[in-house]
Order: sequence, then structure tokens, then C-alpha cells
Amino acid sequence: MERDHLHSEDSSDEFTTSNYMMTTTPQIEWWFVAEPDRAVEWPKEGNIKEDGTSHATRRRPLPLSELKHRLHEVNAQLAVLEEPELMLEEGLGARLYTGPMFVKYNDLLRGFGAALAGCKSNRYVTTIHVINSVIVKASKLTKAATIYRGVAGGVLPQSFWAPNAQGVRGGIEGAFMSTTFDREVALQYASQPGKPGLVFEMHMGMIDRGCELGWISQYPHERECLFAPLTGIEVLGTRIEGAVLVVEARLSINLNALTIEQVISKRRKMVGDMCIAMQAEILHEARSEPSWAQLASAAVPLLPQLAATAAAAAKVLSRQAAGADVDDDQAAQLASTDILAAFIRDESHAKMNRFYTDEPERYNDDTYLSDTISNAINLKRAISSYPFALQQLAILHKMQDELCLRSIDVGASFAIESVTFNFNIGPPRHHGSDSYAYGSCLRTPQLEMHEGEYVIAVEQLMGYLALGAGIRFHTSHKELHIGQRLTLALPDPQGEIAHGISALLLLSRTLTDLSFANLGFGPEPAKAIGAALGRNTTLTRLSIRHVRLGTAGAVEIFRGLHCTGSRLRHLILNHTSIDPACGAHVRAALLAPTALTELDLADNKLGPGGCEAVAEGLARNRSLEVLRLPNNVIEEAGVKAVAEALITAGAASALRVLDLSQNPMGSQGGVFMGRALAHNPPLKDLRLGYDYHAEVSGFLPPFRYEIGDEGLS
Repeated sequence: MERDHLHSEDSSDEFTTSNYMMTTTPQIEWWFVAEPDRAVEWPKEGNIKEDGTSHATRRRPLPLSELKHRLHEVNAQLAVLEEPELMLEEGLGARLYTGPMFVKYNDLLRGFGAALAGCKSNRYVTTIHVINSVIVKASKLTKAATIYRGVAGGVLPQSFWAPNAQGVRGGIEGAFMSTTFDREVALQYASQPGKPGLVFEMHMGMIDRGCELGWISQYPHERECLFAPLTGIEVLGTRIEGAVLVVEARLSINLNALTIEQVISKRRKMVGDMCIAMQAEILHEARSEPSWAQLASAAVPLLPQLAATAAAAAKVLSRQAAGADVDDDQAAQLASTDILAAFIRDESHAKMNRFYTDEPERYNDDTYLSDTISNAINLKRAISSYPFALQQLAILHKMQDELCLRSIDVGASFAIESVTFNFNIGPPRHHGSDSYAYGSCLRTPQLEMHEGEYVIAVEQLMGYLALGAGIRFHTSHKELHIGQRLTLALPDPQGEIAHGISALLLLSRTLTDLSFANLGFGPEPAKAIGAALGRNTTLTRLSIRHVRLGTAGAVEIFRGLHCTGSRLRHLILNHTSIDPACGAHVRAALLAPTALTELDLADNKLGPGGCEAVAEGLARNRSLEVLRLPNNVIEEAGVKAVAEALITAGAASALRVLDLSQNPMGSQGGVFMGRALAHNPPLKDLRLGYDYHAEVSGFLPPFRYEIGDEGLS
């Protein structure tokens, strides 16, 4: 408000009012109201005589102490009605309006008038909202009575007088509408020499009431009653009194007008409405989803604060169901579900409440608003995922031999010994256009077993479930890249991330492209990924780089390719510590009826023996299109085996790209591959490169071609 009047383009510009013929500036008017003790010669009314003959009296500054006292008295009345109180700023705004500034405020709202051009770029937005807020609040104290509004010199359009299609006459006042309880004051405003005069005679009712401003007005003798913008005036009838036309009218106030707190709190209200709606969704899920019913039957009896209530409710349900087809077990389950739903409702309210009870101004910061909305949504997802998370633990439990998990008793009946609900949510961290740190934004429930059993805290569950739950809730994501572009929220000394990735493969129904690199888990946890890959039916591309899978881990991945339903087409295992023993498993994968079209085993240690095993599978494979074996120490024997496989496959082979670069191939490697080319037309891209560690005599890159009876060599 201070900026509106002291630091705007028109703050020092003079203007003159038409009612009291006073010349002043917005700056002076602010001082008159907000700094009444300031040493300023206040402007005087040009049409008020001080000889006692004028009906009006000159305005006087009102000390702030007196203004606060009057506000206190009004607020005491509002408190009795349990209505919001007026702030000091609202008192200043109301007093400003009753002085010369009303002409600027109203001309801005109407969009025309003598004062409009003088406002320049200043729209007095804050001040107008504050004045409107005073009306909304203080109108609750106004007594219903007849009020009057005098107008001189204006001409109303014909549409105001003629009934519309609904038989209604009248219009809408776009600005604040000043009225008075004193009929004589209205007649004075309407009676100006040479100008037609109108007096509106209106009756306030239960709802349609204005704000009485006599207690704070600069001109209390006017007995002003102020209405908010967009007040409707419906013409009921007219009559002539002397030279004045009296219009009998009915009022309709703007019921959508907001207090200043509501204006400032719009964003907070939006967040609050969203949170309340999500709480209702959670409650509906807890009462209707079968997974919640399963959880309730297991968890409620174990929670002391709920068990007794659930047991009592079950007895009531059993009695109510007497004669119906409901046994005691069903009654107990119904009771447990209802009790758990109530518990979840209270817990979610307690946790959601913090998202929309902060100071309203904070929500007007875009970053804070965005973070708050994200946190609230993630909390809702975390709560909704409770049964889902337990189900996935059960899945992992069934696979414990393959996943190397210790015993966890979370079978299909959720036979856990105790449950602690733990809502711990933090803001999501963004790492690029399509990568999210799921571990930091989705925290699943905390389960605690008895001593001697296995204790799973939030941190472990993040590793097992956060990725899977994240993909479940972000179904539009088709690719997930883990490594330098994604930082998970925990280290991985025991392979928790590996188990999280395996859970992702088990749970996702949309993921098609998964790649991860530079993660610190070893061969044992990697077995979980291979075991889960065999159960995944959506993934088409898997890339693992710079991870110590070892042969033990890689074997499980190749076994997964054998499983019915696997759609994996592209498998990249670069720098994953694969040794010659893995060759047999690659051979088995190539011989199995898989969808694999690309196999990249660059930067491993297959050696000649491993390469020979791969070649055996390649000779009979009819689907692989790309095979990359660079830097695998395959030597001359390995190259010879691959060449013979290509000759065996001949034109039936699907292989288009073969990369054997950076391998010691001996003096005959080029000769072997040259012969293979003659018998394998589909091969279009062959990469060999130099061998810097062996004799290159007799091997001239890329080839020395000779055509003879035996074909191309």
C-alpha cells in the first residue's frame, strides 16, 4: 500500500476531487492517513465554509493510536460473531477510501473517468484488495436498513431501464459503491445546478449488506455505507421528488469477494484443497482396496492402540450380522479394515497438515510452492504404497535363495510380527530431463521384526523397493539410466541397489530401457538382477557398464534370457569382469530361442576358450544381428573359431555387425576372417583394427584381397 501511494508513477501528481474540490496527491493522502503526525500543511476542501453555514465539516487527521483503538472496538464485535478481525492495514485502506483517493480507485475499476489518465501505470492493486477485504469483514456488523446513493450529471443507458429477457431491469456497479444512511446527504450529492439528479433508494437485507464506515471516515457526517465492486442494482420502480428522480432498487452483493487473507492465501488454499482431496483418496483406498484389507487383518491385531478397538468393533459387527451370511472371521476382517482406515486417515491428516499450515506468504514463492506440492504428492504415494511394498517384500522373500536374502517372514498373509508406520518423505532431486533420484523421494514403510529375526529399516527398503515403486508411480517413464546421471540416496556396500534394481525388473510394467554404470556391488548381489530379468516381460534393452558382475553374476543374466516371456533384444555388458567360464553360458543363450539381436561384451576377458564357446552358439544362431567382442584377449584361436562359425552359418546368419577390434589376433587372424566373409553375405560391418602386442607381418589392415577358386581371402 505504501508503494501504491509513495513510490509509483503518479505519487507526486496533483488531482482534484469533484465532491469537496480538494487538490492533493497520493503521497499526501498516504501521509494524512498513515503518518498523521507528519509536519505537513494538509490540503483543504474548496467548498466547505468554516462559518458554520455548511452541512459538512473539514476533515481532521486521526492519530494512529485512536485508529488502533477504534479497530480494537470493531474487532471485539467481530469476535463475538466469530468473524475474522480487521488488520491495521485494512483500517488504513478504509480511511484512505473515504478521502480524495476514492476517485482514483473507482475510475481504475470502472475503466473510465476524469482521474483514470492521472493514474498512469499505477493500478493500486494492493490497496483495492485491502479495501474490498474491509467490506467483506465489517459488513457482518451492519444493521439492515434503507440506504441512499445520490448521483448528479450522469446518464444511465437505456438498457438499465428496459427489462431484459428475464424481465429484470438494472445493472452492475464495477467500482466500489458509496451509499449513505442519511437521505439528505444523498440529495445534496444529487442536487447540483444544471445537472440531472438521481437518488437510489435501496434496502439492505440478511445477505446484501454494505460496510458502515462512519467510525473511521474522514467525513463521518456522511454516514457512509460502502459496497464492494460488482454489486448488482435491480430497478424495482421510480418516482419524482422535486427535481430528483428517485430509483427504488434491490441490491445483490458480490458473494465471491475475498478478504485480504484469502487473497494472500490463494496458493496455500490450493495446496490445502489438494491435500484434503488426497487424504480422501487414501481413506477410500484403505477401505476398498483388497491389499489394504489383507494388511489390516495382519497389522491391526499387532498394534496395541488399535487391537482392542478392532476386537470390540468385530463383536458389534458379528451381532449386527446375526442371521446374515457373515461369520466371525469376516466380521473381524471388516472391523480391522475399518479401524486401520481410520488410523491411516488420522496419520495422513497429521502428516499432510504440515503442507498447508505454513505462513501464506511462503506459498507465493514459486520454488517453495513447487517443493510443497511435490512433497505432498510423494507422501500420498508413499502411504498408498504400503500394501504394495509389503507384497513386493513377499515376492522377494519367495526368491530369497536366488536373491541371497536372509529369512523375512512376509508371506502372502503378511505374517509379520510388528508394524511401525513411518512417513518420511523428502523433496525429489532432479538430475536431468528424464532421471530422478527415486531413492530420495519415495520412502516405503518401516518394518521391525523381533530380535533374532531380520530388521528392515527405511534405508534398506529404499534399496529394495524405491526404484520399483518409483517406476510404478511414474508409468510414463520408459527409460531409466543409473550412474553418473542419477545419484541414489544410499551407498551400496551390501548390494541394496542391486536388489532395488531386481525389484524394479519384477514390478515394472512399462520399463523398456534400463542402464546402469559405476555401481559398487559385486557378483553375489548381481545374481538378483539376473533372477529378476527372467521374470520381466517388458525390458528390451539392458546396459551394464563398469560393474563387477563377474561370471557368477553374468551367468544369472544369461539364464534370464532363456525364460519364456523375455523380450530383451539388446544386452550390453561392458567392463563387467566376465572371464572364459562365461563363454558356455553365452553359447547357451545364443542357442536358446530368445529375442536377442545385439550382444555387446566389450572390455572383458573371454579369452580364446570363452570365444570358442561363443562361436559354437553363433554358428547355429539365426537372430543375432550385432556381436561386439573388442578387447577380450581372444587371440588367434578365438578369431579362427568365430570365422568358422560364420562359414557354418553362411547365408542363414542374421549377423550384420561384428567387432573384434583391440584383440591379439596373430598373423592368421585376417586370413581367417577373409575366408569367412566369402561365405557370409549378411555381414556388412567388420571391425578388426591393429594389434599392438603381436607381430603384424602377413596381416595388412583392413585386408589384402585375393580371388581364387576358394573365394575371397
